[in-house]
Amino acid sequence: MNKRILEDCWNFVVANETKDFNFKRKASKMEKAIETVKGIAAFLQGKKTYIIAALIAVLGFFEGTGIFHVPAEIWPVLGAVALGSVRAGVKKTEKAIKEAQNDKV
Repeated sequence: MNKRILEDCWNFVVANETKDFNFKRKASKMEKAIETVKGIAAFLQGKKTYIIAALIAVLGFFEGTGIFHVPAEIWPVLGAVALGSVRAGVKKTEKAIKEAQNDKV
Protein backbone atom coordinates (compact mmCIF):
# COMPACT_ATOMS: atom_id res chain seq x y z
CA MET A 1 0.00 0.00 0.00
CA ASN A 2 2.72 2.49 0.93
CA LYS A 3 4.64 1.68 -2.24
CA ARG A 4 1.57 2.53 -4.34
CA ILE A 5 1.13 5.89 -2.59
CA LEU A 6 4.80 6.75 -3.10
CA GLU A 7 4.56 5.84 -6.79
CA ASP A 8 1.49 8.03 -7.20
CA CYS A 9 3.20 10.92 -5.45
CA TRP A 10 6.30 10.49 -7.58
CA ASN A 11 4.24 10.40 -10.79
CA PHE A 12 2.41 13.55 -9.70
CA VAL A 13 5.67 15.39 -9.00
CA VAL A 14 7.24 14.31 -12.29
CA ALA A 15 4.13 15.32 -14.25
CA ASN A 16 4.04 18.76 -12.62
CA GLU A 17 7.75 19.35 -13.11
CA THR A 18 7.37 18.56 -16.80
CA LYS A 19 4.48 20.99 -17.15
CA ASP A 20 6.41 23.66 -15.29
CA PHE A 21 9.47 23.06 -17.46
CA ASN A 22 7.41 23.35 -20.66
CA PHE A 23 5.85 26.55 -19.36
CA LYS A 24 9.30 27.98 -18.63
CA ARG A 25 10.49 26.96 -22.10
CA LYS A 26 7.51 28.68 -23.72
CA ALA A 27 8.05 31.78 -21.61
CA SER A 28 11.72 31.78 -22.58
CA LYS A 29 10.82 31.57 -26.28
CA MET A 30 8.36 34.45 -25.84
CA GLU A 31 11.00 36.55 -24.08
CA LYS A 32 13.44 35.89 -26.95
CA ALA A 33 10.78 36.91 -29.48
CA ILE A 34 10.08 40.11 -27.56
CA GLU A 35 13.80 40.92 -27.39
CA THR A 36 14.08 40.33 -31.15
CA VAL A 37 11.21 42.71 -31.86
CA LYS A 38 12.74 45.32 -29.53
CA GLY A 39 16.07 44.93 -31.32
CA ILE A 40 14.45 45.45 -34.72
CA ALA A 41 12.57 48.50 -33.43
CA ALA A 42 15.79 49.95 -32.01
CA PHE A 43 17.59 49.35 -35.31
CA LEU A 44 14.81 51.09 -37.27
CA GLN A 45 14.82 54.09 -34.92
CA GLY A 46 15.34 57.16 -37.12
CA LYS A 47 15.52 55.15 -40.35
CA LYS A 48 11.87 54.48 -41.16
CA THR A 49 11.34 57.60 -43.28
CA TYR A 50 14.44 56.85 -45.36
CA ILE A 51 13.39 53.23 -45.87
CA ILE A 52 9.93 54.28 -47.03
CA ALA A 53 11.37 56.94 -49.34
CA ALA A 54 13.78 54.40 -50.85
CA LEU A 55 10.94 51.91 -51.33
CA ILE A 56 8.83 54.54 -53.13
CA ALA A 57 11.80 55.49 -55.32
CA VAL A 58 12.55 51.87 -56.26
CA LEU A 59 8.90 51.10 -57.00
CA GLY A 60 8.62 54.30 -59.04
CA PHE A 61 11.71 53.32 -61.02
CA PHE A 62 10.32 49.85 -61.68
CA GLU A 63 6.98 51.32 -62.72
CA GLY A 64 8.60 53.92 -64.98
CA THR A 65 10.86 51.46 -66.77
CA GLY A 66 8.15 48.82 -67.11
CA ILE A 67 10.05 46.21 -65.11
CA PHE A 68 7.24 45.80 -62.60
CA HIS A 69 3.71 47.16 -62.56
CA VAL A 70 2.73 48.51 -59.16
CA PRO A 71 -1.03 48.31 -58.52
CA ALA A 72 -2.71 51.71 -58.27
CA GLU A 73 -3.96 50.95 -54.75
CA ILE A 74 -0.40 50.77 -53.42
CA TRP A 75 0.58 54.39 -54.10
CA PRO A 76 -1.94 56.04 -51.74
CA VAL A 77 -1.01 53.57 -49.01
CA LEU A 78 2.70 54.33 -49.44
CA GLY A 79 1.93 58.05 -49.41
CA ALA A 80 -0.02 57.73 -46.17
CA VAL A 81 2.73 55.67 -44.55
CA ALA A 82 5.33 58.22 -45.67
CA LEU A 83 3.33 61.14 -44.30
CA GLY A 84 2.79 59.30 -41.01
CA SER A 85 6.49 58.63 -40.73
CA VAL A 86 7.39 62.25 -41.45
CA ARG A 87 4.78 63.43 -38.95
CA ALA A 88 6.23 61.17 -36.25
CA GLY A 89 9.70 62.58 -36.97
CA VAL A 90 8.42 66.15 -36.72
CA LYS A 91 6.71 65.34 -33.41
CA LYS A 92 9.93 63.83 -31.98
CA THR A 93 11.90 66.87 -33.10
CA GLU A 94 9.34 69.20 -31.56
CA LYS A 95 9.54 67.29 -28.27
CA ALA A 96 13.36 67.40 -28.29
CA ILE A 97 13.35 71.17 -28.92
CA LYS A 98 10.88 71.78 -26.07
CA GLU A 99 13.01 69.66 -23.71
CA ALA A 100 16.16 71.57 -24.73
CA GLN A 101 14.41 74.88 -24.09
CA ASN A 102 13.22 73.71 -20.68
CA ASP A 103 16.76 72.61 -19.79
CA LYS A 104 18.10 76.09 -20.56
CA VAL A 105 15.62 77.77 -18.22
